[in-house]
Amino acid sequence: MSQNQVQTGQVSSVRNGHAHGRRLYRVNDHRLLRRLPWKAENRTPILEALGSASVPNEIDVKALRDREGLSREDFASIYGLSVDSVRSWERGTVPSRATRAYLAIIAHAPHIVRRGLGVRW
Repeated sequence: MSQNQVQTGQVSSVRNGHAHGRRLYRVNDHRLLRRLPWKAENRTPILEALGSASVPNEIDVKALRDREGLSREDFASIYGLSVDSVRSWERGTVPSRATRAYLAIIAHAPHIVRRGLGVRW
């Protein structure tokens, strides 16, 4: 990829960066993303550069709950879930893709999820 291609926006795909207008910007600072206008013509290159979410096919909800040291009721209450759903997932029912994504975030950064939900820990 030549410098001229980058400056004129003649880049078909971008890794570790995204296209905006006629220039290529690197995604080194996520604050930059907040300053970009989210017009329809800008969305595709930005989303291509950031990549798609990797949602796990399976989540061990019981292990996650045990790692947090919470009862089923407390886990459900803190994270805005139903106790029946948590019980069902622990018995083998596969949660929806969106729920698996949420549980993966809880597994990765429970303190951030609790703070975002306004739960004092």
